[in-house]
Amino acid sequence: MLKFYLSEDALKESWKVENYRWKSSQSFIEPFNHVALEYFAFKGNSEMIFIVRERLNGYSEQIKLSFPEIGDINTKYFSDIMLEMKEWPLHFMIISLSTTSNNLKVSIKNGRWATAPIFLTVSKQGLVGGWDPIIVCKSMQSKKIDKERLAHFLTAFETPYSAKTIFSDMYMLTEGAVANWESKNKESTSIKIDYPKEIKPPNKKELKPNVDVLSMFEKIMSQSANRWLTPEAHVVSELSSGLDSGVVSAVCSTISNKSINTCGILVPGKEGVIQQERRAEMIEKFGYTDYEIIAENYPPLDADSIRVKKELIMPWEECYYEVTDKLLQECIQPGRTIMYTGVGGDELFFPHWDELDLMEKEDILREVSFEDLKVPAFINKEVIDIYLSSQKSIDRAPRSLIPTSSKEAVAYGAALYLRRGVWPVDPFCSKEIIWFCRSLPENWRKNRILERKFLAKKGCSEKVTFPKITESFTPFMEYSLRKKSDSIIRKAMQNSILNRWGSINSELFLQLYKEYCEGEEMKESTVFFYSTAIMEMTLQCAEV
Repeated sequence: MLKFYLSEDALKESWKVENYRWKSSQSFIEPFNHVALEYFAFKGNSEMIFIVRERLNGYSEQIKLSFPEIGDINTKYFSDIMLEMKEWPLHFMIISLSTTSNNLKVSIKNGRWATAPIFLTVSKQGLVGGWDPIIVCKSMQSKKIDKERLAHFLTAFETPYSAKTIFSDMYMLTEGAVANWESKNKESTSIKIDYPKEIKPPNKKELKPNVDVLSMFEKIMSQSANRWLTPEAHVVSELSSGLDSGVVSAVCSTISNKSINTCGILVPGKEGVIQQERRAEMIEKFGYTDYEIIAENYPPLDADSIRVKKELIMPWEECYYEVTDKLLQECIQPGRTIMYTGVGGDELFFPHWDELDLMEKEDILREVSFEDLKVPAFINKEVIDIYLSSQKSIDRAPRSLIPTSSKEAVAYGAALYLRRGVWPVDPFCSKEIIWFCRSLPENWRKNRILERKFLAKKGCSEKVTFPKITESFTPFMEYSLRKKSDSIIRKAMQNSILNRWGSINSELFLQLYKEYCEGEEMKESTVFFYSTAIMEMTLQCAEV
């Protein structure tokens, strides 16, 4: 939502508006420049309050041409704003600055969403934060790596949702958390992040007789999605051809006064042909203005990749960064586009524990106990041991209403959108949608029947609602690693930092990768070649 630099003398000089940011000497706070957001700043005798929040359709004022001036804390307007923030239904961030014994105290409160989190580090001069982890990374005093998180990434391709990141000196402000820092402490460990209390997710409930589930679902979805539809926004909805993006796009088409724009990435092969047929049906049915892009033209980690050329690499970001970035570049209006996504839809329909049969429960317990842990031979035993021993102890943000996997997808994917001037919106992460869908009886959640019936009610055929084949990006990733990015990966692994640390055996990696590229059937999964390579490239770009 914003980026900033705060030195210890941030309150010793007055703050003013300058070049689309608030500034005081070397310190500044700069909101993300987008019509989806609105900003406020207030000053008192020895404190400053800065607020950045998503605009609420039908409530927020029209966009002003000028950047908002700084108000006075001792006004009714400030009191009204702070009262609103207690119940603000969309995402927000509040930064408070105050002084104690000539020390600057900073408090940053994150809203109830995982959208566009900020990353934090302490530089030699002060506190640095922002939505782009690559920029924040450059201000770190040390490039020390968290061994537990490295082990989880290499062994399970896992980035646990947490205030901690793969870099020991860089933190992420998670959903509902509060970060505190004082200028007398010039070490990254002095950033203290307090998590919110755990929220238990809803369980299934019985429906009242004659309840129209589909109408209720559409009403709740429409009301939720409508909150972001401010008049100035250019609306685009991701449309893969799957159920989640299909539902979100259909809902957007009913609440918008004009034809909405959709966009999609076409996968290769037979699945791609069928995907195009499904997309074509929905585009015609709902009157979308569509843009599509062929995935094969922008393979992951290709030599011409923007990530490779500009060294824009963080291990947790979108695997298909290149094609997604090109899609955003081609079909959006920077600073105006709101991109609706289907993130979070999968998690709404998972079975509750008591709905699983004995075999399904045993499979889950076996997975949790790691009896069948499948790790490639090039990952060293020490890394595996760290992974196994830290399963329960590794820091994780507490459960909330939003499923953890949804929060991870939203938080770790945000920077890609924001770099292209796009504000991502995820209606399936709305608390009312989560409560409604997770509370439904099993017969409405199993096999995602709610989404299928909803699209059928809208006039979609069984080709859309019950597809025999769904698109998969796995063949695209395999093609990319074997044919397009092999030279880049080999180059990165020939002088491997991970090998030097004893985390992997790079010689064995290269041997197995050579066999993989030659088309051999491998017990080593494609994901392990990608995850090891992207972690190695991250470390080299960060110059650890």
